[in-house]
Amino acid sequence: MSKPKQAKLFNTQLYCLDSSVIINLFRHSGLPYPPYPEDVFKGLWNKIEELIRNGQIISHITVLKEIEKRDDEI
Repeated sequence: MSKPKQAKLFNTQLYCLDSSVIINLFRHSGLPYPPYPEDVFKGLWNKIEELIRNGQIISHITVLKEIEKRDDEI
């Protein structure tokens, strides 16, 4: 008998991000440049993209609403 599909979720490591994590990846108060530019922190950005593709990064709809209020590239 095979395991139910839901069981796979419990074997997967998930990361729940709040808006401050996302905002700080792109911009830091007072800096004239992004604190984690893709060309310098390629491994970080590749890992984030991988986790997104694998469905391992989750968030609450409130985070999306907070980010949408901003007037920047995020």
